[in-house]
Amino acid sequence: MTLLSKLNNFLADRFNYYLTLTVSGLVLALLVLAILNLGSRPHVKSIYFEGGATQLTTVLAPKLLIDFAQPMDRQSVEDALLLSPAVEFDTSWSLNKLQIKFKYNLDSGTNYHLQIGDQAKDIFGTQIAPVVDFSFTTPELSFVYLERNSREYQPDRIIRYFIGANTEKVLYSADNIIGFTENDNYLVVAVRTDSGSALRIVDFKQDSFVTLDWGGDNLLVGKVHMSPVADQIAFTAQVVEMVNGIAVPKTA
Repeated sequence: MTLLSKLNNFLADRFNYYLTLTVSGLVLALLVLAILNLGSRPHVKSIYFEGGATQLTTVLAPKLLIDFAQPMDRQSVEDALLLSPAVEFDTSWSLNKLQIKFKYNLDSGTNYHLQIGDQAKDIFGTQIAPVVDFSFTTPELSFVYLERNSREYQPDRIIRYFIGANTEKVLYSADNIIGFTENDNYLVVAVRTDSGSALRIVDFKQDSFVTLDWGGDNLLVGKVHMSPVADQIAFTAQVVEMVNGIAVPKTA
């Protein structure tokens, strides 16, 4: 046998050895997964919207994420999805997590129900248990406006108007409101005071609104803005001085 033949035989033996070792490792891994799977039927660990919320604050084509405890037969899961009222959506996967992206904006003020039936299976063919039921409600379309009341003893009011229900809710009332800004968590109101102005913050997260006063003497707040994605406030302010008991912009 030549040296080249011996080398070829050696390489072939090593290749077969490592191939057998790799296949054995894969088989062992599958057996371990199968054993672990016997003690736990496939189920959903959590369902949430992009950002971590379990309820929607917008109707603008949201994304819903479903995190499964085991590797799933993806086609069986997608075939088992049922959404009522019916809405078109796309699906994508990342490991054991299914993302549902709605193609269009959802209807406002509507209850939606998502179900994953028991035909959904994991990669070993075990049916999901329990059947998944998830409900969420979209917010009603509304807008907020400032109603100025020039009549004596009538304060200005900041009102939220719900379009679908044709109802309104007073968020805040005070004399001499300069302006306001709001997001899902807070309403920030600029109010004129005897010596300048103040910012008053209404916390929507409390069962009863909590008003926190912040302001400064000799400062007149102008435009107020709030970031729609973070609880950050930006505003302009002008130094004022008292003239005949009235706060007016200070001149240089």
